[in-house]
Amino acid sequence: MDRRRLGEILVGEAIVSAETIDRALALQPTNPRRRLGQLLVETGALDPGWLTAALAQQAGCDTVDPLALPVDPARLWVVPPDVAERLGAFLACDAEGPIAVLADPTAPGTVRALEGLLGVQKLRFAAGLPERVGAAIALHYDTSRTRERRLLGIVGDQRPITLCVTNSELDQRRMLARLARATERAHHDFAVALLVFAIESGAERLQLQGGVLTVTWDGFDQKLLSLPSAHAVNIAARLKALARKDPDGSGPHDVELPLGDHLVPARLHTAGGPNGGTVDVRLNVRSSPDDARLAPQVAAAWQTLLGRPGLVLLVSGDDPRLVEMLDVPAGVQVCELTDADAVRRAVAAVESGACVVGRINGASTAQGVARLRTLAPAPLAAASALTGALLTTRVRRVCAICCCAGEVDAEAGERFGVVPFSAPLAGVGCPACAYRKHVGSFLAFELAVADDDLRAALCRGASLPSLGELLRPVADRTLHVDAVAQAIAGDATVEELTRALPTRPPWALRPAGERHRGLFRAVTDPGAPASESPRPDGNEAEVPIVVLIAPGDGAAVALRASLRGRADVVGFHSATAALACTQPLQPSVGILAQWATGGWHSELIREWRSLGTRVVLLGPPGDLSQMESAFALGADDYAGSLEELGVRIARWLPVADTGRRATG
Repeated sequence: MDRRRLGEILVGEAIVSAETIDRALALQPTNPRRRLGQLLVETGALDPGWLTAALAQQAGCDTVDPLALPVDPARLWVVPPDVAERLGAFLACDAEGPIAVLADPTAPGTVRALEGLLGVQKLRFAAGLPERVGAAIALHYDTSRTRERRLLGIVGDQRPITLCVTNSELDQRRMLARLARATERAHHDFAVALLVFAIESGAERLQLQGGVLTVTWDGFDQKLLSLPSAHAVNIAARLKALARKDPDGSGPHDVELPLGDHLVPARLHTAGGPNGGTVDVRLNVRSSPDDARLAPQVAAAWQTLLGRPGLVLLVSGDDPRLVEMLDVPAGVQVCELTDADAVRRAVAAVESGACVVGRINGASTAQGVARLRTLAPAPLAAASALTGALLTTRVRRVCAICCCAGEVDAEAGERFGVVPFSAPLAGVGCPACAYRKHVGSFLAFELAVADDDLRAALCRGASLPSLGELLRPVADRTLHVDAVAQAIAGDATVEELTRALPTRPPWALRPAGERHRGLFRAVTDPGAPASESPRPDGNEAEVPIVVLIAPGDGAAVALRASLRGRADVVGFHSATAALACTQPLQPSVGILAQWATGGWHSELIREWRSLGTRVVLLGPPGDLSQMESAFALGADDYAGSLEELGVRIARWLPVADTGRRATG
């Protein structure tokens, strides 16, 4: 601890002058509630970061960023939000335990007040920037999204007992204590409380098997608690009764659970066994179409396959909702290809004129096709029936509230076989994601259409690499490209992609010059036909590339029309997506709209300028002097409207018309 006063520390470290301190002190009589540091910051004489560092030195503590520290929700809510705001204190955790981050660590009584609330004798504390402390308080005490998920009409013992108001963790000890009371409605209320907790915490599935309760969040199972054997049978029966399900029946069945004022759609599957058997409740069966969104070109090829007789393999499709999410027509048969008899029946159905979707295990489309050949009693008939294969995998979606911006990762691009790209980083958790860092999941796809060469190779017993070479994905959109494209859009982290995506075998590696092609199509306009490469080859004239980042496709279409083929106009919806494709594109002109996702992205502007790209900012400059100093941009580098932009760019482009059609 430094015994010197704040002014002495600032002058001694040559941060401000003694005259500046005197002028600030002269203002204190008219601002009695303002301390010296606040006055210096408000008058512009002192940067807030230097003030925090000086206060930390005076208090003898470190400086930390509270938004980068994890949180224990149960301990956090011991300090009420109004108290946290009044004290300017945020309670976080690190490797050594709880730590209080204070906007002013020298304020008298703050640490003692926190120690009294927490019931500890000595609390570790650190200093943090006031705006960062305020942002952490606002983020972690925000229960608005929790309230949105709260089921109305659930009262009394039917409400689950959680460790904090964000419903992020069930209080198992107190919940089990309810069963010990043995009241008349104990089992019914306990079953309702379990379902309410699963729904309000965003769970996808609740399973009671042999008295063990498991909940699935974001595709991952977590054992929640073990019920006493004396109560497990009764609770299983109450879960079935809530679904109006015959206790002796089997599943699966679509049901509606009456919970409070709601009828919650679910899918129920039951099976016999000890301690009440198995009760499997799958929630959120009416999933958003975004969870299984196929790119337009892939969706068109998929519907073509389903519209004619043939066998379509669904590889790694273990999600029971997948068929519904993929909008498989009612007339298409769905089966599990687990043995020779199943394959024989599927081939016979195809020979009778039906379309069959067969689920089969495999980490790639080539492995799925190879397994079909292994299971088929008649490989020639199976090869003749095969029309395509769809590979899927589930990827957890990162929480958009607490995630952080990532940097361009060259190693990740090499690992996934694409160009270097940036993806978000998982945050420390927040109430919006119930401190799981992820909210739900999405599906990544790869679709390959079978042709005569593949069928011939399948009949002659070709090797796995040979099958992989023949199974080219539609629009170069491999499973890795599809997942990476959604990560660039901000849906997944590199760590999650590494976990979810299978390792690429050697035969799946592509030359460095081809790695951008599928990703380029995926992050621009996947529905439009694209050339083999966005850059012209050496036999034709170089056509300039103009990159436009703006929401929607209207601006790119209008600019493309105004340039009349004098440039390839490539449209992006976000600066992050454009940053990932900047190196392979090498744009001549880069246009960044102020209202696009990410705004005037400083990292992208720097990348463009390093490549010699002419940068144009679309929109009124809020602070022209700041932009000039930050990026050395002048008045000619701004455009107020799309019409003005088209005229200006046409003036910069070569006069000769190559006649090449602009691509999207």
